[in-house]
Amino acid sequence: MEEMKIATKIRFSFHPLGEKDLLSTLPEFYRFAKGISREIKNLMRGTIRNMKVTIFECIYDDASPDNSMSQIVICFESTRLSLPVFRLSPADYLIEMVQAIRYQNIDFENHSYFSERYLLTGKNEEVICTIFIDRVIGFYEKNSKFCTGGNGNHLLFFEPLLA
Repeated sequence: MEEMKIATKIRFSFHPLGEKDLLSTLPEFYRFAKGISREIKNLMRGTIRNMKVTIFECIYDDASPDNSMSQIVICFESTRLSLPVFRLSPADYLIEMVQAIRYQNIDFENHSYFSERYLLTGKNEEVICTIFIDRVIGFYEKNSKFCTGGNGNHLLFFEPLLA
């Protein structure tokens, strides 16, 4: 199993069947309802530079035949983080997420390319804008397939859902 080799190489623990309660421990912004059931697989856990790192595959099933979706999630957790609640996703990815979160999209006048391609929402726009400095925005302009969320001591990166 490739995931086990990777976990061993980076000195992470590996749990092929995941952990039952993992989703309930993630920040609320990530625990959005998708499908009627969710399954965690191929979970890897470890520590890098005093930061807890969890990598896993989340599979959603809506009870339709051959209609499950999956995504890879990377969660960083550190007491050194103190993030406002925010979510960043490609503009063509689940527009309803903006409505579900009930926050207005945050745009950057000096970064129209970024603002056209991403939806950035969250509590405390002023603080969120201090996180999205030029270097961070430049990363997302070059890597437009990531979703990101922050909340307190958690920072998550994940793929858009794949059907």
